[in-house]
Amino acid sequence: MSARALFFTVIGLAAAFSAYASGEPEEVPARPVYPNPPDYPAACEPAAAESAAPASVTVVYEVRRDGQPRNVRVRESSDPCFNDAAVAATRNWDFEPRRVNGRRMVQKDLETTFLFVMEEETQAVNFDARPITRVPPVYPERCMRGAEDMEAVHMRFDVTEQGATENIEVIESSNRCLNGSAIDAVERWIYRPKLIGGAPVRRGGVETLITYQLSDGSNASWRVRDSIRRQLDRARCDAVRRKDFDKAMERLGSVEQEYGASFSQAETAEYYYTRAVIRIEMKDYRGALDDLRIVQDTGVAAGEVGETINKMVASLEVFLAQQSARPEAEE
Repeated sequence: MSARALFFTVIGLAAAFSAYASGEPEEVPARPVYPNPPDYPAACEPAAAESAAPASVTVVYEVRRDGQPRNVRVRESSDPCFNDAAVAATRNWDFEPRRVNGRRMVQKDLETTFLFVMEEETQAVNFDARPITRVPPVYPERCMRGAEDMEAVHMRFDVTEQGATENIEVIESSNRCLNGSAIDAVERWIYRPKLIGGAPVRRGGVETLITYQLSDGSNASWRVRDSIRRQLDRARCDAVRRKDFDKAMERLGSVEQEYGASFSQAETAEYYYTRAVIRIEMKDYRGALDDLRIVQDTGVAAGEVGETINKMVASLEVFLAQQSARPEAEE
């Protein structure tokens, strides 16, 4: 029997969009360019007398403006033996980066599922609904008066077999004045439909959070809310002082779940810098490097802070390169 790994890539369905008062930017999600599936790990092959059950590993990651994947981590796995192969394969891929109005942008909501099987025939792989065109809504002028710097509308809808959106509803909204604008935008979104066995089917219950940011010359994108800063400070304290890494990561997860979709640029940088510090304490140096590169991508870190981040990235790159070369040197 030959070893074969199948995979499929899914654009996250809970992505956030920034909507401005002028223009309607068109978004083209990131996509892999000639992605190679990983080999079936020899260490995971069953004994001669045993049959090999299919194993699946789902990884999530970001794609930078240069088309390189970063912050690759396992979200779900049926057998941890296959995790390293899935993560390593994804890190080696090249992507056509996400584009908004033709400009390259960071994509934070990609995931890929690998299916490892030991057989001759290629199996059909199911794909979730994936967005093709997602146009952010216009910020109505009448809604700007008295609005916060950042407002959000949590939406739910179905994707038909033809890729259209239906049954659009607002689950929660920070400003009801924006609800109509959000609904109008989602009505124009186009998806590749969900596939089961190669046939398109209806996908119900897709959720997304649309965020609105005022473009009035304010520096909202450079602010960190006090509630977020306090939680991040506590997470660092949990890891650095108390060495309670589980608590630190749990606190980070709570911050991302509650605020992640509406992070400003500064909040994004602060979040990933905090996670990098915690990962360094946990000796997860590769993960820390991924996080620090995301901080660099935000463009927030400048001056002495930016220089410090750059030095940390360079040091980790050297250390990890030395670690990778060590086994070859010993041989």
